[in-house]
Amino acid sequence: MSKMSSVKKVSPLTPGQKAGITPGGGASKVAVIRYEEKGEGSGTVFFEVEPAEDAKSSPLAFLRAASRRHPAMVLIAPADPAHDERKRPMSELIEAMMPSTDVPTPVEVLQARRNAEARWGLLSEFGALTSAQVAEAAGSKAANTAALASRWLRSRDVLAVTYNGTRYFPGFQFDEAGKPLPIVREVLEHLEDLGEWQRAIWFVTRSRLLGDERPVDLMREHPEQLVAAARASAEPID
Repeated sequence: MSKMSSVKKVSPLTPGQKAGITPGGGASKVAVIRYEEKGEGSGTVFFEVEPAEDAKSSPLAFLRAASRRHPAMVLIAPADPAHDERKRPMSELIEAMMPSTDVPTPVEVLQARRNAEARWGLLSEFGALTSAQVAEAAGSKAANTAALASRWLRSRDVLAVTYNGTRYFPGFQFDEAGKPLPIVREVLEHLEDLGEWQRAIWFVTRSRLLGDERPVDLMREHPEQLVAAARASAEPID
């Protein structure tokens, strides 16, 4: 080693121990060096470096100089004791931003994915109208553009689903004049116990009661079959 320095390996710092410049009997000690040597791998090893008594530079400046003189030693910036204190709040912030719900099982995730695909499949195949669009399609002149769709919904002439916070009315239930198909009300009378999306998806799901056909494909030509299938779907299984 150089006559200007005294360098020795010391034990790794313990958790919470400050790594940096500490006073030491007339000189100063720095214990923050990373040791990397070819052929022996690399890792973090702490050294204590004490400047000679006649060193004119500051301890940190001296350590930088020592690291240049000894390439195997690489200076690490003095540890910040507040570093871990800053990390903890960030971890807590991340956790706080995560949903406070139970972690789903793989089966639940699969079911949710299938339901999401079925919902989007319905909307993308048949389209859907907002309340204002329902009024426009039906030629309503009412000042309240939501009134007509709301009235039809209350009387079960139509069904609606909620998507991204907005109520939509699937397009398959309207005729060319924008009026509800009569079969919709007859079917909905037997699907009262289902949720809004369940009722909508019932219309686009193949059924063995309909010869593996979808109810939506039989609404105009064989409406009576839909009523029977809806009634059978609602009956409890013995």
